[in-house]
Amino acid sequence: MSLSKIIKQALVILLCLCLLCNCKSYKRVAPANVKYQLETGKVIQLHYGVERIYLTNIIIQEAGISGTLKSSIEVYKSSKGKYVDKTPRDEKLVHVYLKSPIHSLGNHDDVISLPYNTIETIEVYEVEKGKSVVYGIGTIGAFALPAIGVTMGIAIIIVALTKSSCPFIYTYDGHSYNFTGEIFSGAVFPPIERHDYLCLPNIQPDSIAYNFLICNEVREIQHINLLELMIIDHQPGAKFLIDKYGTVHGLRNITTPSSAFDQSGIDILSKISHVDDSHHKADINSLKDSVLVQQLYLKYNKPENTSTASLIIRAKNEPWLDYSYMRFHDQLGKYYDRWIKKQQKAKASKMHQWSLDQKIPLIVYIDINGEKKYLDHFNVSGPMAFKDDVLPIDLSEVEAGEFTIVLESGFMFWEIDYVAISFEQDTCYKLTHVGPEEVITQDDVDVRSMVQFNDDDYYVQPEVGDEAFVSFPVPDYKEGDERTIIL
Repeated sequence: MSLSKIIKQALVILLCLCLLCNCKSYKRVAPANVKYQLETGKVIQLHYGVERIYLTNIIIQEAGISGTLKSSIEVYKSSKGKYVDKTPRDEKLVHVYLKSPIHSLGNHDDVISLPYNTIETIEVYEVEKGKSVVYGIGTIGAFALPAIGVTMGIAIIIVALTKSSCPFIYTYDGHSYNFTGEIFSGAVFPPIERHDYLCLPNIQPDSIAYNFLICNEVREIQHINLLELMIIDHQPGAKFLIDKYGTVHGLRNITTPSSAFDQSGIDILSKISHVDDSHHKADINSLKDSVLVQQLYLKYNKPENTSTASLIIRAKNEPWLDYSYMRFHDQLGKYYDRWIKKQQKAKASKMHQWSLDQKIPLIVYIDINGEKKYLDHFNVSGPMAFKDDVLPIDLSEVEAGEFTIVLESGFMFWEIDYVAISFEQDTCYKLTHVGPEEVITQDDVDVRSMVQFNDDDYYVQPEVGDEAFVSFPVPDYKEGDERTIIL
């Protein structure tokens, strides 16, 4: 049997096992099951982003669920009078995640009807020997499109079980808090702690501050050392990003590849030339025997008298990477605790090299006379949201004219939406570093002193549901300038 067939069968088996691991079982929640849950003492809580509200007086109908919107939610208040919703997940709730904002349904005490096609996901949690067990995760699309729905449902379960080291960031856009991305992905041990940079394109100030939430929403313990905004004021027309070294890149005349192919020779130019809903991800059917890597070959034209450029990507990790890492941990068996202790004290250089050897980061090569030369790599970005990132690349060994960039990673580790290059830097900008005015936890504790400096004092989020409301002052800026805000 060929390796590709073995891998396909293994994928199916492992994805199915994912439904059975950790506790008793995982079962899909269909609309009919919601009625059963309610009859056994459950109540519904509606979710959209960080919006949450109860649905009471529930009636289960053929076309959907009807009920009354109620705001009997615990709140905590910051020192400046701002309220942030906070409701713990527990075994009494059926969590219903919506495709559209809650405020579009109506006001508090309104009687509303909720069609099933407006529901994204339904989750039911039960406590089993001290663990939070997800008894039902699924997409409503599964009932209309079984194959697609099952695939998406399994992907969500993988993420819920295996995600590593990523606090979630929700930014306030002037109306509501919306999920923006995750930070510190892959930094799972002290030796590989790092600064991370997340662009906040949709954040808008209220009258006095930029606000966001930093949340622990999966089974992890988050350690946060420093929170800071890097605010870049600049002339319109340039895109500004910060690379993993903390260097500002002002990008003009951004150019997409003249051609782009994957390792199987398939043309992917249309998938990676625009920021849109068309992404490149590895196809299991393209897996070649004994070649467990994913490669993209991108051709660009280097101008005369140019020795450097900025490589831009919009990408995220596939859930398969987190799942594979979890299975690696499982292979350690009884030696897992001993291995963890060794990692706490391992050399950072050794751990980074191991990660590169496993092709976990997105590795950047340049083709020089038919040989690949390593340039750098993009850090893991996490599976929950696409992230804009940039790297400086050295073109001093490349003649003017056409050259090839190769992006390489483990098979099915990365999903890529956009790749481009800029040979022109915009150096006219004003950079302001801004620290938080307040950082208030769900227990109304101000932990700002823990995240003001890069030191040995950490704000720790040990439990699912831990979160903090973060507020930054808004610096003045010149009318006509554009502003880029990076966490």
